Amino acid sequence: MKTIPFLLYLFIFGTLIVSCKKKEKDPVNDTSQEKVLKNISYGPDERNRMDVYLPAGRTSETTKLFIWIHGGAWMEGDKSEFANLKSSLDYYLPDYAYISVNYRLYTSSTTDHMFPDQENDIQLAVEYIQSHLNEWNISDKAVIAGASAGGHLCLLQAYKHNTNGFIKATVSYFPPTELASFYNYNWFSTYVLSTLTGGTPANLPELYSSSSPINYITSNSVPTVLFHGTNDDVVPLSQSELLLDTLQTYSVPHFHQFFTGEGHGFTTQVTIQSIQQTATFLEEYNP
Repeated sequence: MKTIPFLLYLFIFGTLIVSCKKKEKDPVNDTSQEKVLKNISYGPDERNRMDVYLPAGRTSETTKLFIWIHGGAWMEGDKSEFANLKSSLDYYLPDYAYISVNYRLYTSSTTDHMFPDQENDIQLAVEYIQSHLNEWNISDKAVIAGASAGGHLCLLQAYKHNTNGFIKATVSYFPPTELASFYNYNWFSTYVLSTLTGGTPANLPELYSSSSPINYITSNSVPTVLFHGTNDDVVPLSQSELLLDTLQTYSVPHFHQFFTGEGHGFTTQVTIQSIQQTATFLEEYNP
C-alpha cells in the first residue's frame, strides 16, 4: 500500500485549513447568524467609520434599517453610545438592522472641521450604506435617528438631502432645529455655534440658514418622531416647538412627546418608553 508523501500531506492539510478559514471569514453571506461589522470605513478620514449590526434571518425584502447618529455638540461623542439603546431597540424593532455612525468632530485647537463637515459626512455615510444594502441583505426601508447634535444631523439628512427617498422616517431627540434662534440661548450655545461656524447669525446668515433643518421642511417631508424634555438646559424645548409648529403647518405626519421634568438626556425608563412609541409610529410609516 502506497503512503502519501509527507509534503503532499502537508499541502492537502494546509489547503483544507485555508478553505475552512475562508468560510469562517465570510462576514455577511450567512444570514442565519447575527453579524456585527465594526469600524467599517465609509470615507477617507479616520472618523469616517460606522458599526453595522445585522440580525439573524435578515433578508433584502423584510429587514428594515435604523441609522443612529451620535450627539456631543458636534465636538465630541462616539458611535459607541448606541450600545445603550440596542437591547431596547432589538426588543421593540426586531425586524431591523442597525448602523451607528461616527463623523468628523470640530477641533478647537486647530479649528478643523467646521460646519458643514459633519453634515457632509452623514451624506457620505448614507450613500455608502445605500451602496451596500444588497451585500448586507437588508432592504431600503431606512429610518435615520439621533440625539442632540445627532438629532440635528439626522433631520438635515432627512429633510435636506433625501432627494432619492431612501430615508422613510426620522426620529430626533432634543435637537437644535433653527440655529439663529438657538445661538443666543446661553453662553454654551453661543460659544459652540460661533466656533463651529466662524461667526454669528448676523454676519453668516446663509450658513446658519442652510444648517437649520427647519428651513427644509415641505409638505413632502418624511414622517417625523420628536422627543424633548421640558427641563432641557442645553437645547431648549423651544427648538422642538418650532419644529413641531412647522411640521403641523406643512401637514407632515408626526408624533411628539415632551417629557415633563426630563433634561438633556433621558432616564432609562423614559428612553424605553420613547423607543416603544417610536416602534408604534414606524409600524404605520415604515411598514
